Amino acid sequence: MSEKEQINNIKIAVIDSGINLKFSVFLIKGKDTKGGIDWNTISQQDTIIKDARHFCKLGHHNHDKRDTSVFDVVGHGTKCASVAAGISTKTKVFNTYPVTVTGSAPGADINVYKASWLVQAEEMADGSDGHTEFEDLIDAFKAAIAKEVDVISISLSLDESYLLVNAIAVGSYMAMKSNILTVAAAGNTGPMHSTVLNTPPWILTIGASESDKKFTTSVRIGRRLFKGSCINLKNTDLLPLVVFPSEERAPLESNRLKKFLEQRIVLCDNEDQKKMAVKLGAAGVLYRDEDYSPFSRGNRALPSVWFTHEVVQEIRDYLSQNFAKKAKPMAKIYKSELVENSDPYKVAKFSGRGPDPSGMKILKPDVCAPGVEIFVAKTPSRKFDQYSISTGTSFACPYVAGKAALIKREFEKKGLKSSPACIRSAFMTTAFNPQREISIFGKGAGFVDFDKALDPGLVYDCSFTDYVRLLCGLEVEGRLKEKYEYDADGLNPIASEELNYPSIMVVVSTNCLPYKQSITRELTCIGPTFDSYTAKVEDKSINVDIKIEPTQLKFTRENPVQKFLVNFIVEIGWLRHDEFVTHLVWESNHHTVTIPVVIIS
Repeated sequence: MSEKEQINNIKIAVIDSGINLKFSVFLIKGKDTKGGIDWNTISQQDTIIKDARHFCKLGHHNHDKRDTSVFDVVGHGTKCASVAAGISTKTKVFNTYPVTVTGSAPGADINVYKASWLVQAEEMADGSDGHTEFEDLIDAFKAAIAKEVDVISISLSLDESYLLVNAIAVGSYMAMKSNILTVAAAGNTGPMHSTVLNTPPWILTIGASESDKKFTTSVRIGRRLFKGSCINLKNTDLLPLVVFPSEERAPLESNRLKKFLEQRIVLCDNEDQKKMAVKLGAAGVLYRDEDYSPFSRGNRALPSVWFTHEVVQEIRDYLSQNFAKKAKPMAKIYKSELVENSDPYKVAKFSGRGPDPSGMKILKPDVCAPGVEIFVAKTPSRKFDQYSISTGTSFACPYVAGKAALIKREFEKKGLKSSPACIRSAFMTTAFNPQREISIFGKGAGFVDFDKALDPGLVYDCSFTDYVRLLCGLEVEGRLKEKYEYDADGLNPIASEELNYPSIMVVVSTNCLPYKQSITRELTCIGPTFDSYTAKVEDKSINVDIKIEPTQLKFTRENPVQKFLVNFIVEIGWLRHDEFVTHLVWESNHHTVTIPVVIIS
């Protein structure tokens, strides 16, 4: 299908910090954008922004006149909107690197609802909610629902208690009830376990992976070349290289330390040393991050090159082997290059990890998508153009939201089921998993593969009633029923692992081994081919036995829905610290439908 056919009448709601319209990425092609756009003087036909409102019920926000409007003071909402649906634009990022900046669903209609009032953009990145209020967020969700959008993208997170007073949980539930999928960021609070945010099971929760392009920066030390990450727009001079004094050495007093570091390239061992070197006049900084892939953190006047722990150790070994105590190694930092990333399937260090801190036995995040070094619209300045790069789960989220809107429209065009759960399942069962060990609590079901998600074959669907049954099982003294406004009469409650989710998580008490459990799942064939499918469990364990009943399912037009049973037996030899991960696969001649299975204590 062509791009024009893909985006016809698609509506994506972005609930965030507002919008700044001074970008050609939001203008219908052919319109003159010189000098920016005045929202009050253009028609909806001129821009892909079709609705823009702000919500500020309680008068608790700043009184700056820009901050009591839809205007995006911090730029976060503008960036997210550009990732979701910005019109394809050829440009030069930092006036240097030629790229095509494009949204996930380029040119789709965007509805912007400002419900977060932040003083600094960093408040988004660290997972805090800034000045976001419950009533504002709920009103934003209601506005999106009233406009009958296809999908809601929200790159905010809240610290409030799970479900009971979390406005994103309540608002996304209301959207699900109206058949609208909410896609939300997993948060930038990783890499420790149970740091994932936005985990209600009716939300599609997105972690961040690397992207298909990356900035790499070469540093010459002596005769060796080392590669790290930053955005450095010009070569430095050849300068003396010094190592920041370690704790073992007597600390230099401030003036002597300044003289030691000033106008030199400084090799640092941690972030604190790096900051001190910059403060005291270093001409460049080389520093490390423990065991994780670095990423470029934006343009700075001072080149700060980020290396992996292993590369820094290589540099230290090279210095000790090739330079005597009196010899002065020289170093040069080169202009950064924008290159293809040969292996983008890595979970970003900052991306929030499961298990779900609320205690639900549902694997979160659901999937990962590009969230590192993403080209976004930014507030124009005299020095650079309208585009920059940003990193965070905030930008993986609108990427998936745009693709989710395209999948929903494609399903509807073919007459297929397009519930929020069907779309989530399409992403999860077709996700890519590289042949190497990556933590299941970082990647979820895997890395988004949009082309495969367009034709998943089978889906794990959930109805509104299924979620109500789950809420009945979680009920806390009637408070959930009051908050979520559901009627549970005649419904049997279910535990979280019984929800028809496209992943399975079993929690085992090691005091009760051998442990046995049976879990039912239901598959719906959404065509266009009705096939026979055969089940297999990919990885085995001598202490864990998983059997599928039946092992074959025949889907027909008359019987498109089939149930199966997953039987678990965990033997006495299974240890508390074990974490068993495998995949349950249903295969036909045309499709492969995969879900992750994890057993933890």
